[in-house]
Amino acid sequence: MNAQSGLAFCIVLALAAVAAALLCGRARPAARIYARFAFALYFALALAGVAAMAAAHPFALQVSHTLARMVAALAPAALALAVISARERPPAAPIAIAALAGACLCALAATMFAIDLLAFAPLLLSAIAIVFVSLHRWRGQILAAVYAIVSAFAMVAGAASLIGGGDAGAVASALFSAAALLGFSLALARRSGAPAEPPRRRKAPVVSIRREG
Repeated sequence: MNAQSGLAFCIVLALAAVAAALLCGRARPAARIYARFAFALYFALALAGVAAMAAAHPFALQVSHTLARMVAALAPAALALAVISARERPPAAPIAIAALAGACLCALAATMFAIDLLAFAPLLLSAIAIVFVSLHRWRGQILAAVYAIVSAFAMVAGAASLIGGGDAGAVASALFSAAALLGFSLALARRSGAPAEPPRRRKAPVVSIRREG
């Protein structure tokens, strides 16, 4: 893969991240915050790839690979929190912080020990959580659940392609990741666009008036 092709696929990923951030504007506020955080991570990864290919320096490539580990672990955790927040109330702050911090620690450990599987573990857990929530809580909107489940598999496939290495793996990772971002944005927008249940009307109290006499 030449430099021009690599730049093109990085630009595709960056545009997909921007489009996904715009499409999820109809999502619930908590889900939108988590989702856009994940989309921003993928956008930063795309920019790092563009910079690495433009510089063609070993240090720039190393930085890009390190950022890829961080995104592979941290972004799926944020997307899992977004999927949960789209249906129910957002997870408690300690739970969300623990999930994101755990994913970040796994990514740091993967970078320090040069073991990519450590970054892959939180991604798998996040994908399982997304599939579980989609199957059990999104029964009212089947299409949105399908979008979320397919996007979770695409996200895993993108990370697996990146771990496989090589130019073909980088291309496949960018395409799978771009498809996953767009799918998640559509799933969150459709879920939040579901018609709300009409509020129940309270019955007025019945007052009986007795006549004297």
